[in-house]
Amino acid sequence: MFDAEGAGLLPEADIDALVVVNSDQFYASFDSDGLLFSSSDILFYDNGSWSLYFDGSDVGLTGGAENVDAFEILTDGSVLVSTVGAASVPGASANDQDFLRCVGSFGTATSCTWSVYLEGADIGLGDFSEGVDGGDLSRGNLYLTTRGVFDTGSLAGEPEDVFVCEAFTPGTSSACSGYSAYFDGSVEGITDSLDGISLRPESLVGVLFGLSVVNSQGDALKTHVGAEMLLDAGPMKPGSPVAFSAKAVAAGNLTYTWDFGDGSAGSGAEVQHTYRDIGTYTVVLTVSNGEDSVKSVSVVQIGWQTFMPLIANRP
Repeated sequence: MFDAEGAGLLPEADIDALVVVNSDQFYASFDSDGLLFSSSDILFYDNGSWSLYFDGSDVGLTGGAENVDAFEILTDGSVLVSTVGAASVPGASANDQDFLRCVGSFGTATSCTWSVYLEGADIGLGDFSEGVDGGDLSRGNLYLTTRGVFDTGSLAGEPEDVFVCEAFTPGTSSACSGYSAYFDGSVEGITDSLDGISLRPESLVGVLFGLSVVNSQGDALKTHVGAEMLLDAGPMKPGSPVAFSAKAVAAGNLTYTWDFGDGSAGSGAEVQHTYRDIGTYTVVLTVSNGEDSVKSVSVVQIGWQTFMPLIANRP
């Protein structure tokens, strides 16, 4: 969760696009002008401090219909922006279903060479409700959420969903090799439209993605993680093996390492460990694909459920 007021934002401030770096750093755009920024700007938040990262007015974005309501920062440093309405910048123009790409320099003196990166109509996004509200590019796949209901002709969904344009081909002849559903907001209890999405860590190829979303009030970040630690449901007693397993959304060339919290370690998607003493142990699962890793933490209580009632009932 993100405490907007604690970060110095006024109650009416509405984040409508974001890119998450880590728990203390992210980029954000807002749906209206503030004292020191406009709705066409992108700000960088760094552990309590805000700075201007992308000045839209420097590169032809004037707010209003050109309010940035979705953006992505590519690995080469270029910035993709989608606007709430039609946008016209030097050398390119776009609708709200599109992404423009800015290659240039950033900060208080932003400069861009503009080009069209996503032509939404080419991939089945043409209606007003299909305006892009959030996007993330990862390993050649483009993850999108829209203002309202969408129907690409191959896949349909709601504004609280995220879908994948697989093996995306960018440019004025945009294409997807296929479409798939990635995140069903209704299953996660979200009924509001998603104003922004950010997938991290990128290098785990969709297996262990964390999905950060911001709702239409712009005041919360929700994380959906595609992997979990599963524990043995049986009694956990000293001297008896406890079964652990790791569950991921998709298969991949992953390694699983375990820290059982008692000085012992293990490896593999399914493991067993025997605790010798009564106690509370913090178990840490680390999953890696050789490029990046994600941790899952769980607390295990050994013996308390079995032995504490006996102790409590002793005369």
